Amino acid sequence: MAIELLVIGGGSMGGAIVQGAVRSGNLAPSAVGVVEPNGERCSAMICQGVRAAGQIAEVGALAWDAVVLIAVKPQVFPQVAPAIRAVVDGSAKGRLVMSVMAGVTTAKMAEALGPKARVIRAMPNLPALVGRGMTALSAGQGAGEADEARASALFKTVGQVLLLDDEEKMDAFTGVAGSGPAYVFLLTEAMAAAGEAVGLTADEAAWAARQTMIGAARLMEEDERSAAALREAVTSPGGTTAAALNALEERGFREIVSAAVKAARDRGCQLGQQMGK
Repeated sequence: MAIELLVIGGGSMGGAIVQGAVRSGNLAPSAVGVVEPNGERCSAMICQGVRAAGQIAEVGALAWDAVVLIAVKPQVFPQVAPAIRAVVDGSAKGRLVMSVMAGVTTAKMAEALGPKARVIRAMPNLPALVGRGMTALSAGQGAGEADEARASALFKTVGQVLLLDDEEKMDAFTGVAGSGPAYVFLLTEAMAAAGEAVGLTADEAAWAARQTMIGAARLMEEDERSAAALREAVTSPGGTTAAALNALEERGFREIVSAAVKAARDRGCQLGQQMGK
């Protein structure tokens, strides 16, 4: 069987996407090729039935419409770009190339991979590792609706997908969803520490905070009401939750979150400039 998805980089995110595609039935393991120089990771992929090797030439033959997914660190891209371009140029109709590299724009990808590359930039967040990710997609040079559909189908195997009509929104998405899991983890840490401070043991507070966060997330997943409506539903006038929320509002909770999102967005812009937008 010819390879239909060639993944450059078998680290955490590349591995998660491979697992999602195979687990969902989107692709057979033997239709996936992974280029990964790390021997341990490469062996782990092979054990899953995926064809993996340290070099592109060693992975196997690609189908005429095979998709390439770049999942390496941005600073590694200049090193692997020539080999990827050769794969693109070797196809009569060019190839769809997707990237999960932070800060590397579609324009930068197109410049490195040549005119036959149809490029799409993707930004999945950490929960993709457990199939609950949030991924933004932005189409660049040559990518049409069919390419967007293929990209969406792949990333839906690891969560939900948002198609952005303007790549400039990627940095804003980073501020909300890309960095967002860390906000949730920090809030969980803070809740646990606060619980311990008011009398729970460290283990009791940590478990209570963690399970509360998991339960609230699950409720939002299964209940169609907005986050605001759910907040209102759990807040009785004059009750304990109302007192807690008042304390948060008085200390500028919303302003703090807004500042965090803006800081992440601005840093994303800076990284993109450093990569040479």
